[in-house]
Amino acid sequence: MLSVVLEVQAQTHEDRYRPTDWPDHVILNLTEEGNERTITWRTDTSAGPQSVQWLVADASSNLEEKAKTAAAHSEMIQTEEVLAQYSTYHFKGLTAGITYAYRVGAKEHWSEWYQFNIPHEDQAFTFLYFGDAQNDMRDLWSRCIRKATDLSEEVDFMLHAGDMVDFASANREWGEWFFGGGWMFASTPQVPVAGNHEYVRKNGQPALNHYWRASFTVPLNGPAGLEETVYYFDYENVRFIVLDSRDMLIDDEHAKRQAHWLETLLKNNDQKWTIISHHHPIYSARANRGDYKVRAWLEPLYDKYGVDLVLQGHHHSFARGRGEKEVGKEMFSGPVYYVSNSGPKMYDTNFAPWMERVGTDVQLFHQVKVVDNTIEVLTYLVNGELYDHIKLTKRANGDKEFHEIAIEGIKERLDFSHASYGADIDLGEENRKRFKKMAEEYLRKRQKR
Repeated sequence: MLSVVLEVQAQTHEDRYRPTDWPDHVILNLTEEGNERTITWRTDTSAGPQSVQWLVADASSNLEEKAKTAAAHSEMIQTEEVLAQYSTYHFKGLTAGITYAYRVGAKEHWSEWYQFNIPHEDQAFTFLYFGDAQNDMRDLWSRCIRKATDLSEEVDFMLHAGDMVDFASANREWGEWFFGGGWMFASTPQVPVAGNHEYVRKNGQPALNHYWRASFTVPLNGPAGLEETVYYFDYENVRFIVLDSRDMLIDDEHAKRQAHWLETLLKNNDQKWTIISHHHPIYSARANRGDYKVRAWLEPLYDKYGVDLVLQGHHHSFARGRGEKEVGKEMFSGPVYYVSNSGPKMYDTNFAPWMERVGTDVQLFHQVKVVDNTIEVLTYLVNGELYDHIKLTKRANGDKEFHEIAIEGIKERLDFSHASYGADIDLGEENRKRFKKMAEEYLRKRQKR
């Protein structure tokens, strides 16, 4: 009897993320146009043709009667584990300052009503930035995105800097990621960045997983052949550029193509600010793990064209700093680099010279606030404590001022008790002692700046 119960429980645990006639994996994405949005969702193949019902949000509960109904574009997609129907609808001609309500589905199987708004064009906005989620998305990462939403009054979109899951072909892991984001994914646009864990091997070659292609609808304006993971969009007075660093590391020709495409975008950029995201860091935040090929392709362009922020992941710790020549300066020209980690997987750090703020054994998220000629980045621990706060101000001539705001009184977390070398290889006591000495030396140098 006990074995039967355990078998049913195990089956239920695995099956909870399989598609049904009820829509799930509902996710809102940005487009190239500020007054447009796309929505994507998943159902079982038996769910039938899918539709969206939508309207200007009303205070009454009589939404269905007032809503417009439109057919979605649907296709059957065989992922590595599941055959499912994925549907997409493109909202066009939306009005700034208006909140819209919508639901998706068919027949008796509809999602709940979601709401999203199109912001006013006032050049002030906030977005959230997350490093790797990757592991235990349901149990541990979920509290990070929920606390971020709880602390933020109004968020225009959320940016995920790669490695949303650990095994790209695992239906259960993508199910956990969507469970963690829940209604937030359906109400706030998501900006995905491909990491190494979004790739699988097919016929011995790395390839982007099917879940990515099925779930995310991004602007298809990247270089030929890389449109789904390399793209850009202008939002208010910022040019956002997303690169595929995994692809750069495995294919030199693609790396050259991305770099050429990037330089064209930077050279012909009339926005006040430029923010770039890719998964692998320009500067390493972890011992013996430098992605020098990515740096060689990208850093000269970042310095040449005055890129402002570079948002990264991969190293499962926190570090914030500038190019090694600009550390400690109030006036600077290049980017501020971030390496961040929103999930529970933790690595050691290397206390490299470029670092101006460090954190280990921490889950974090970042609020990025853009107001005309200023950008503020507020870094929070998963429990809601402010951990780091910087402000960039751009002068009329393009020069940038850098200010650390909330550093005094906030102790840096330099805990190696749960850190590893990866693949569950523990640091060991001797290495913990070594990292402790490195941390002490880092803090001494920081006090002298």
